[in-house]
Amino acid sequence: MSLELWNTLATFGTFLVIAATATAAIYQLRHKRGGNQIAVLGELRASQGTPEYVRALHFVYSELAFENAGSRISISTRKQDRANCGKQRATLLRRADR
Repeated sequence: MSLELWNTLATFGTFLVIAATATAAIYQLRHKRGGNQIAVLGELRASQGTPEYVRALHFVYSELAFENAGSRISISTRKQDRANCGKQRATLLRRADR
């Protein structure tokens, strides 16, 4: 075999190795991203169960919307939100007890 043929085969082999490495890297990045998403969802679920979070969410849903009398929220929407506030608070408190 001539040197040109050896050089061509070596170049093609190098290309195959680089392509396999890139494929493995993409697979590992996808796997790592999935693991990160699971970790973030776990932390998010844990933080949503804290009493501080429940109190803050209750404040936003019930009190904050009604403190701004000059806001663009209509009166009918405010009445509807006040009616739903008790249901939301009960749901949030059940989540906090878990």
